[in-house]
Amino acid sequence: MSLPEAVWYQARCAPARVAIERMHEADGAPEQVAYGALAAAVAAVAIEVESAFAGRGGPRKVGLIAANSPEWVTADLALQLGGATEIPIPLGFSFEQAGSMIQHADLVLVDRTGAQALAHWRSLGLAYDRPTLDITRIAAHPPGAAVVTDVWGRMLGQRSADVDFIAKIIHTSGTTSRPKGVRIRASALAIQTGALSALVGPEGVARYLSLVPLSLLIEQLCAIHLPLSNGGTVVLLPKSVAPFTGG
Repeated sequence: MSLPEAVWYQARCAPARVAIERMHEADGAPEQVAYGALAAAVAAVAIEVESAFAGRGGPRKVGLIAANSPEWVTADLALQLGGATEIPIPLGFSFEQAGSMIQHADLVLVDRTGAQALAHWRSLGLAYDRPTLDITRIAAHPPGAAVVTDVWGRMLGQRSADVDFIAKIIHTSGTTSRPKGVRIRASALAIQTGALSALVGPEGVARYLSLVPLSLLIEQLCAIHLPLSNGGTVVLLPKSVAPFTGG
């Protein structure tokens, strides 16, 4: 079962189960997103991405610039559901590094933090004039239940016809030089997720605390694929706490 299939299964069978939890600040309660709400937000983003590429053939390459947030997880799932190729761009990149990755994207998804990073890179000389979509705005206005069901059913059907598309282009060696894009197939993600699930066991995937940036492939596998493929919960740090990046 692919990650989108697993999430859709949980959204139908246990819609109130918590999929994403962002730890609370000192004086507040944690922010929680249930599987049902997540599926609706994913459908909303998937519709917008599909519309942006309407009438265009060839692969759909989409940049993702966002903080570790429910929006990051939502966008990641929406791109996988729609069969698009995701290009995660780390927030810590210089504008030269960001430019070497973003030039391959025909569309970019951002949250508020991602929009600020993109604006900063542009102020330093990054040239990028292709469309940008605001994940937060789109996810805040999900479609009705009938549309959500239709979108998931239709896109899962389309995805099954191309089970081995290039799901991600991941940067590597980007901390000290020009990043190199490594193409990751959807089947490779499924194989790795299955192997991790078997190794960790059901109790180990119930809750996963994400401590490093989701732009890293290993964290996408461990923090998103592993728990959500098994009906677990992704736990994110509070907004005020930045992910660990070394040093």
